[in-house]
Amino acid sequence: MRIATWNVNSLNARLEKVVWWLDRARPDVLLMQETKLADSAAPAATFEKAGYELLHHGEGRWNGVAIASRVGIADVIENFGQPLRPQATPDVPDDEPLAEARMVSVRSCTTASVTPAGAARCSRGSSRWIRRTVSMTLAPG
Repeated sequence: MRIATWNVNSLNARLEKVVWWLDRARPDVLLMQETKLADSAAPAATFEKAGYELLHHGEGRWNGVAIASRVGIADVIENFGQPLRPQATPDVPDDEPLAEARMVSVRSCTTASVTPAGAARCSRGSSRWIRRTVSMTLAPG
């Protein structure tokens, strides 16, 4: 299985290049970060035309992650399985780690996840590393 990651820094701005690259490289799964799209604006039809199912998780400003898979998507986990929380301070949008959409995970033939820090992983069977990532990400300090 070929898995690739890409910090697209605006999927709309890079969409043509992403589709070109998918056709050329043909990865089974592409993990993308910084899509900067709301879920409703994610270009699912474009990816479908290229032979990929798209899962997107984002609110459309500074964040957003997506998984494009040509081997299927199942068992979706968003935002580490936690609900999005309101920001603690209205004038500081990133003061609450779970105030923004930052993580999505799926199971295809393996388990694949992507977070904005670029922590893309894939493992057969269980997703133990996700629990470790959640513990590290949500731990105080």
